[in-house]
Amino acid sequence: MSASEREKVRERINRANVLLSGGNLASSEALLSEAIEISQKLAFEDEELQASISLSHCRIVEEKMPAARELLERSIQLAANLDDSEALGKSYLNLGGLIIEESPTRAIEAFEKALAAFESVGNNLGIGQTLDNIGIAYSGLGARRTAINYVDRALRHLREANEPVHIGLCYLASANLLTDVAKEGLEDAEISRSMADEYYHLASQLFQEHGAHAQYIKCHDCLALLRRDEKRYDEAIALHWEAIFGYSRLKHGSALSSALLNLGTSCVEAHKLNDAKDAFNAAGRIKQQINDQIGLARVNQNLGTVLNTEGRHEEALPLLEHAANFFDRSAGAQAHDELQTSFSDLYFGSWSEYLFALSQVTSSKSDEERRNSFLLQLERSKANQITRHLSNMRRRLDSSDESWLKALRERIDLRWQTNFSTEKRRSLRRRLKNGFITGEKFDDEIKNLTASHQNAVFKLRTMRTEYEMVETGSIDGTDPRKVLMDLQKAYHPEAKAGFLYIVEFPQRENLQFLYVTNGSIEHRSTDFTRGEREHIFSQLHDLRTIKPTDADDVQAMEAILDNLAHEIGGAFHKSGLTELLCKHDPDTVVLLPQGALHYMPWEIAEMDGTKFGLQWAIIRNYSASLLQLMADELEGKTQVEGTTSALIYCPTPADLPGTPHEVESIAKTLRSEGSAIKAIVADDFSRDGFIADCQRANLKILHFAGHSHFAASDPMMSSLILGGRELPDDERHLTALEIEARVRFQAAPLVFLNSCHSGASSISNVDDAFGLVRAFLLAGVKSIIHASDAVFDVSASDFAAEFYEEVLKGARVEEALRLARKTIAKRSSNNAYLDGCSLVHWAPYLLYGLPGALASGARENGTEN
Repeated sequence: MSASEREKVRERINRANVLLSGGNLASSEALLSEAIEISQKLAFEDEELQASISLSHCRIVEEKMPAARELLERSIQLAANLDDSEALGKSYLNLGGLIIEESPTRAIEAFEKALAAFESVGNNLGIGQTLDNIGIAYSGLGARRTAINYVDRALRHLREANEPVHIGLCYLASANLLTDVAKEGLEDAEISRSMADEYYHLASQLFQEHGAHAQYIKCHDCLALLRRDEKRYDEAIALHWEAIFGYSRLKHGSALSSALLNLGTSCVEAHKLNDAKDAFNAAGRIKQQINDQIGLARVNQNLGTVLNTEGRHEEALPLLEHAANFFDRSAGAQAHDELQTSFSDLYFGSWSEYLFALSQVTSSKSDEERRNSFLLQLERSKANQITRHLSNMRRRLDSSDESWLKALRERIDLRWQTNFSTEKRRSLRRRLKNGFITGEKFDDEIKNLTASHQNAVFKLRTMRTEYEMVETGSIDGTDPRKVLMDLQKAYHPEAKAGFLYIVEFPQRENLQFLYVTNGSIEHRSTDFTRGEREHIFSQLHDLRTIKPTDADDVQAMEAILDNLAHEIGGAFHKSGLTELLCKHDPDTVVLLPQGALHYMPWEIAEMDGTKFGLQWAIIRNYSASLLQLMADELEGKTQVEGTTSALIYCPTPADLPGTPHEVESIAKTLRSEGSAIKAIVADDFSRDGFIADCQRANLKILHFAGHSHFAASDPMMSSLILGGRELPDDERHLTALEIEARVRFQAAPLVFLNSCHSGASSISNVDDAFGLVRAFLLAGVKSIIHASDAVFDVSASDFAAEFYEEVLKGARVEEALRLARKTIAKRSSNNAYLDGCSLVHWAPYLLYGLPGALASGARENGTEN
């Protein structure tokens, strides 16, 4: 009876495997499930093992990953019990393939166990397949040379196993790796591409000889991408067509649509736009038939971009809107960082093209209606980003909750680890490119760094579910004209103010300015070529990498700023923006740059013999939606009546000998007006004490004179440095992450960060800027002054003192900043700072926040030391 039942189970498994190889998943799955159920009931462990391995394959094909993982973990347990090395190797191999995208490091651990199992029984096919997968995993970690070495080892074992198709797959993997190496510039591109070309042809030959038709066609598609990289477009297009005909014969719909998408992209690069449209349209029809929503959105993005290029903006709009909305929803739904980033990249590309089409349409709408529609769509996107950011970052918090604080500190520690490893990896890549280290040394170091990085990232992901999310609701995309009107009523009714949006479309080499007043939206635009853009950003990079140690460095910075002033002023002049601003002559300009334009020093633009930031009072922000959110949150906050408290922090006076003088100068200025001053000059005060001080009910000014740190790879780890180098990083840094999580200003203070590069931020691919400035704005400050570049001891204290004098006379914050700039510019033009420079002493200071005067009330004398 038992033997007969065992035979029936085996028969089911064999039939299921035949059905599975023929692509009949449903029938195969049913038979395997029955086999597992019977085997468990009758304790047939060997049969349960074989059925579980096969059923896990079904689950992987169906993308039911948790179920597949559960089956593989059971298979591993059964194989270990049965001492079945073959099955153990297969199970670990499949498990590694299942988790390779989520965590290459953990996948490698599974593959190494599979390798040991296969080696114990001399299974060359299993050894070769496993080594090939280890190579792919190392490629995911960025260790390309190590990956190629593993694939080479895999080839040797597969040759011994006499498995030509698998050998071809190894050649294909090697060719793809070499193509990546060439793209990243890690080794000589010409040599890498030549080797890749050879491997593609070897793989193609093996696939053709042994009837592996699908792999043969895939090889052609990959080779076409190599030809595109080499700009051999006619050859690339011919190879794409071969792949398309091949997939069409095999009726592989998904692969066919991807090949058509690749063809369309190659046609775009070859400037064959009609052929590109035909390819994208054909791909779109297939994506719809197979219900591939991601693929359809990609097609719509590409087709809309081509239509934009042809000037057919009305036709492009619905396609690009569909793509942008889909990618935006997809990015918001992803918990996996890399997937979220991928969807965000796609969203930003389609959204940017959509906005460009919207700005160019020639419909029946009036110019005013079109411009307003453009800005409303821009603000809708910004509002979505703010909502998502608040949902991700704000937690229900109670400072007295020790477990919450401990979890936050652990989270920050882990992000320090990931930040360090990312910066170190970038440094290693630069050293490899410059020939300072060998490829072998690079791979050894990159493996260790990436492993620790992956472990930290994995822990961070598991911690996310432990935090309770704040219900933030949805922030509406706001009509900027309404926001402007509300702000004027609330803060300065008689002032003439305007919003100046600056939007760029790099792919279109176009720069647009939209000036918004209560009564109108006026539009100006100019060409902004790729060369002009690259030149400006190259100079900004040079400016921000100079560490001034002598007069020559200062002179170099001044020369760069002077060049930038003329180039940015040229864009103002070409577009007609200078004349527009002179016509309106506003009291305040609220500057709203988009994306990477936040990095540009607009305030120094040359305008008819003066500078933009000297002629008009300027305050920046990220969007009208954020302005509205800030205004709403400030309602009901403490308006200072009686004593005004000002905190002046100088945490590292030993490093910055000019800062104690700055503190005394500012304290003297504020005391003369009767403010209560708490001046701290020390290098050993606590982070918790600083946070507690920030939340004083009567705090109106927070001045920080010290060092700050910008973390380019993780801008939320940018920080104020509160202590000396003898302290560990997590103790001496107050990060943007912790400011957002723990600081809630009771009043609505002005913050002045008088430290080098304190305003540095990172613009994400969804056009949002993150760093200290944004963290303080969301924590409840009304406005924040920071330095975009290096500041100098000789002028920093003068600038701050001049600014506070104007504030205490009753000037609006943005006007006080303008007057301080003018004073320092005049003083430096008289060589007061003995370096013959002017711009370096006032240009770094930028203001973000809400426009309007600081609330002022009766003050009492008082000092707190």
